[in-house]
Amino acid sequence: MLFVLPDWDRALFRLLNGEWRHPLLDVLLPVFSWTWLLWVLGAVAAVLVVRRGGRRAAAAVLCVLLAVGLADALTDRMKDAFCRVRPLNSLPLAWHQEDGAWLRRPADFAPRPEDCGSSYPSGHATNTMALVTALLLLRGGRSRWLLLLPLLTGWSRVYLGKHFPSDVMAGWVVGMAGAALAWALWRLARKRLEG
Repeated sequence: MLFVLPDWDRALFRLLNGEWRHPLLDVLLPVFSWTWLLWVLGAVAAVLVVRRGGRRAAAAVLCVLLAVGLADALTDRMKDAFCRVRPLNSLPLAWHQEDGAWLRRPADFAPRPEDCGSSYPSGHATNTMALVTALLLLRGGRSRWLLLLPLLTGWSRVYLGKHFPSDVMAGWVVGMAGAALAWALWRLARKRLEG
């Protein structure tokens, strides 16, 4: 599917990927794109929820896992349908990291034709938002500071040249939808078990 890059998306990408560069951000932001970080944070969250003990805590952990699983599955289908090429493979002057080194595409960069890209939506943004939204729903909206995780993860994906801002925003929406569906299923199952 042809994916036209809107002007606002390109401008916001240039701002976050190019104009707002700083040596400290070059070190810090890639951390929020480490895949294992999501698993570590998910495990810590699970321990915090489970430490209260009981069947209900185990069900809550399953709800979080279901939220991330549903959102991730939907993201994979969307990537296949949209085939959007990543900014580092499509835009001149895009910064990106390769083998730990920061590189910048030249001004005369001509992208190679690709059959299909995997930029839209951002899986990292999807999964972190699904995790945090599920936790917020389970905790009745408490701990809103957790929203920093998907925000920083989304910024890191643009900073690394892996995604356009709209990829990240779409990932957040898919993550929230996956968490909402998992939470609704969890509540339905809980009512049936208790009733």
